[in-house]
Amino acid sequence: MFLFKKNKKVINLPENLRNPVVSMEHDEVLKLVGKYKFALAFENAICTDYITEKFWRPLKVGTVPIVYGSDRFQDFLPDNHSAISMLDFATPADLAHYIHELNNNDTLYDFYRYFKLNRIISNDTLLVQTMSARTWGINNDRIRGNFINKLECVVCERVHETRQDSTIKYQAKFDDYGCPPPTTFDKYGRKLERTGNWYRTYEYTRCQLEVFQELIDQKNYNFTEKDIYNAASKRFSPSFQKNEFLR
Repeated sequence: MFLFKKNKKVINLPENLRNPVVSMEHDEVLKLVGKYKFALAFENAICTDYITEKFWRPLKVGTVPIVYGSDRFQDFLPDNHSAISMLDFATPADLAHYIHELNNNDTLYDFYRYFKLNRIISNDTLLVQTMSARTWGINNDRIRGNFINKLECVVCERVHETRQDSTIKYQAKFDDYGCPPPTTFDKYGRKLERTGNWYRTYEYTRCQLEVFQELIDQKNYNFTEKDIYNAASKRFSPSFQKNEFLR
């Protein structure tokens, strides 16, 4: 993890900030983001149900995020004018022109920070509705647990419900974390399909899911994580040998 100066010299971050998970909400990271008027909030994957710290951190410190990610990110804003969507602009030049306009006009710029400056969040936002109805806690709440603990509880609860009543069926939809295959770009900014480490991870996970689903369909519940790993690896390797688009 590193930063670039204007002269393109690479500057390593301090040792205590190099772990991206541990330092995600570190005070020093938040101070760094808070030094800037704007921050790029470009997600690693463009999925409806995928919003990460890249989106939340700027909002937390009062920096205006420039967002490229979920098509529903507006639903989770504090109000309808607290972020800039990259897709609202035809070209990067148009976006840059607008950023300069905001940078030179404090009134327009602070309009995006109204919720932060006045400590007001619109009550009709999905953000408020979700937070009001949530069953999980924050900051390692020992009583309510975190969102990961609660997800595990939901899985167990629904398995129990379906065993008690066979007419109940829970089925995930594509927008429940459904993501298209990840893409990448070359050094000239050209979009590349079916290549890169993220795509390899995506494809391998797809193989794991196929194996898992086949075992469940066969009512074969006596399998281990290693069994899935071995079967998915055999399926994964040949598919990549045949893929002429891989670099």
